Amino acid sequence: MIKRAAIYVRVSTDSDTQRDSPANQIATCQEHAERIQLKTDPSLIYNDAGISGTEMTHRNEVQRMLVDARAGRFEVILFTAISRFSRDLSDAFNTKKRLEQVYGIRLISIEEGYDSAIEGRNSEMIFTVHAMLAAYKSKEMSRAIQRGLRQSARRGRHIGNITPYGYLKDGAKKLVPDPQTAPIVREIFDMYLTGKGTKEIANTLNHRQVPTALKHQYQKNTAWQASTVNAILRHEVYVGTLIAHKRTTMHDIEKSRRIDLPVKRLQFRSEDDWIVIPHAHPPIIRQDRFDLAQHLMKFKARNKSVKQSANLLAGFLRCASCGGSMIVTGRKKRERERYKYVVCSKVKRINKAACDNHSATNYDTLSEMIFAVLNRKFQEDSGWLQFQQSRREIASLGVDRSEQRMQALKMQISINRKEQKRNLEAFRRGIFPTALIEESQRNLIDQERILQSEMNRLLEKKIEQAPTSSEDTVSLGAALLFTPSTPYDDSTLRLALRQVLDRVVIDRDGSVHVYFLWSPSSTVCADSPLRLDDDIGE
Repeated sequence: MIKRAAIYVRVSTDSDTQRDSPANQIATCQEHAERIQLKTDPSLIYNDAGISGTEMTHRNEVQRMLVDARAGRFEVILFTAISRFSRDLSDAFNTKKRLEQVYGIRLISIEEGYDSAIEGRNSEMIFTVHAMLAAYKSKEMSRAIQRGLRQSARRGRHIGNITPYGYLKDGAKKLVPDPQTAPIVREIFDMYLTGKGTKEIANTLNHRQVPTALKHQYQKNTAWQASTVNAILRHEVYVGTLIAHKRTTMHDIEKSRRIDLPVKRLQFRSEDDWIVIPHAHPPIIRQDRFDLAQHLMKFKARNKSVKQSANLLAGFLRCASCGGSMIVTGRKKRERERYKYVVCSKVKRINKAACDNHSATNYDTLSEMIFAVLNRKFQEDSGWLQFQQSRREIASLGVDRSEQRMQALKMQISINRKEQKRNLEAFRRGIFPTALIEESQRNLIDQERILQSEMNRLLEKKIEQAPTSSEDTVSLGAALLFTPSTPYDDSTLRLALRQVLDRVVIDRDGSVHVYFLWSPSSTVCADSPLRLDDDIGE
């Protein structure tokens, strides 16, 4: 009986000009299969073109191949070289072992002559040496590519895959203003500096049907959002400055331990490691206007954080449908007091078509339910004991000798921010020369930084000097801490929540799932939160 053979191919780019292009790899494997009397089929070709060889678990075709192997759809798998199979040593061995020993699949690597079914050609030494060479070559190639990219950046070339909105790349890969979109960037800055918010700017652009960067470059049907406008306002590229080497990929040990799988995340490098090239390309925005926009954004961000301080669940709420964040919003209902409710951020920012979770959950009811769950959890679940030291620190927070100084600092910071707001109003009205306002604004920002630093120092001292408690006291304090009637201040409660709460997931039917840091499973709130009928999106 002729055995069925699958073919696995991979290249790091989609280019067909490479010697090892997908088409060439497939043809080589098909010829080899024909020579040794194996039957191939187009449905058993697994093509990971353009996918890195170091992330096997993220390769969709590898996962499809493993599913088909387990289902017995083929008996043999061919690939042109072990480096095509994987450039990660542990991935190569684990997948090889799984295919050969668990699923009974015959492995053939043409270039190295490896064949798991033929004595003398199934040497583990051959596979090991070539897998090690592939892993080493992958790391060396990565270093060489990074060196080349850094040198390109130092020569003023834009090395990113996506050209910033408002620019085009010329033949030398340098940025030049795009006649079509550069005026839109200028208009965004003009609107912001004349008092419009980022959401209002996004709505204006959407109303005028101005194409976004994705729609302009890739014909993808996307809408302007406040976050997109905010990113443009913060981007130094628009004053002619090129910044490269800002971020790197790091292993997230905490998350990896939590889910028992390797997790990577992007992390900003130290500013000393950034490659900053001023005057690398023609600017779209003048430096003075860009600086003023940054001052205005910092001021608004500080005020925004103060207004949202009452939201104890900020950062924890997640939408079960789209995986995005849930936000707290609200309005006054006729003559009654303001009420708050929790909605999907996509529905709020864009419209109801952005996500199918249209639930609107009463915030106060939700908070009471979550604190009730926490109170019950600390009485019944012993898993929280590993957080006991943190619990001691949180439960013992109280007023100390630094409280009066902190209150005075808060007053000074408040006055400082009001002065900054007056400066911005004076700039808008043209009351004083721009240079005078900018100098005053810089001095105020420096003063605020000093005041805030002193505030942080006193807060750290307050935490360090908090008295410790016995285990029984901590157990009681933990239960009391999450009781809504207990008079703890909001900052203490938020600090406590960060120590124990992972996320709160709200489904489209209003059901609530609470996840704790020490437990992978969720706790479902017994009672359904109050549902509101108000429209939450256009």
